[in-house]
Amino acid sequence: MKSTFKSVVSVSLILTSCVLSACSGPVGSSSSPGPGSGSGSGSGPFTIGGTLTGLTGTGLILQDNGGDNLTITGNTTFTFKTAIANGQPYNVAVFASPTGPVQTCTVSNGAGTANANVTNVGDHLFTGTVSIGGQVVGLLAPA
Repeated sequence: MKSTFKSVVSVSLILTSCVLSACSGPVGSSSSPGPGSGSGSGSGPFTIGGTLTGLTGTGLILQDNGGDNLTITGNTTFTFKTAIANGQPYNVAVFASPTGPVQTCTVSNGAGTANANVTNVGDHLFTGTVSIGGQVVGLLAPA
């Protein structure tokens, strides 16, 4: 009877271990993405970039976090060279406005916290307007 009991216990242990090992799936598998997955999110560092439209002048320089300068030459997508660590701020600004013709540049979505690659910073340029002022002399009121 003792040998039958030992056999039953041994078979039970073997079957239990087989069932439990099957629950974990194949070795190296996981339901969550690991490091290096192509999702663009994770632990960083992350790139900061966007799209520029409306540039007709020359000399536009964008700056990220007060020091990563990027010269832009034409309507294009752009990415700053210095990546930002996870959870750290980014702040894109115009360092130098374009000339020839003079243009005004507005930055949209230019500030935030890096927790994924940023691709939606928008820089929109338009040619500046000139204000004309003066005084009208000699205009007669209608009779």
